[in-house]
Amino acid sequence: MSVYNLVVKIDLVILASIADSYERKEGVLRVTGTLLGTVEKHTVKVTNCFSVPHNESEDEVAVHMEFAKNMHEPHKKVSPSEVIVGWYAKRYDITELSVLIHEYYSREAQSPIHLTMDTALKSGRMNICTQHCGCDVQRTELHA
Repeated sequence: MSVYNLVVKIDLVILASIADSYERKEGVLRVTGTLLGTVEKHTVKVTNCFSVPHNESEDEVAVHMEFAKNMHEPHKKVSPSEVIVGWYAKRYDITELSVLIHEYYSREAQSPIHLTMDTALKSGRMNICTQHCGCDVQRTELHA
């Protein structure tokens, strides 16, 4: 899947879910979670997500992988067509710790996308960025 032709379509409920998970966790720098959806040719449709707890320090991150697997199991039963397509972070900057989290999702998905979201509204609006293979996706669409 070429990053130059990739289209990522995100249901608006995904952004609401990410913002909600951030609002529920006071004092944390990053909220992370799994993105679920479908992949067809050059289009990734993100239709569902769930938050995944993690512990983070300046130089280390530990994602609760068992929790992520346990959360994914019921989703597979309800929506067997939905697969792990990537992960999200409520933290707009990409750090070395982001790479470690991405390595985990690279084992769970063939070519995961990474969605970042700035819920602090630093620019006066909620910025989102979708990356694939370390490059910004050229076309990200939001759907109701």
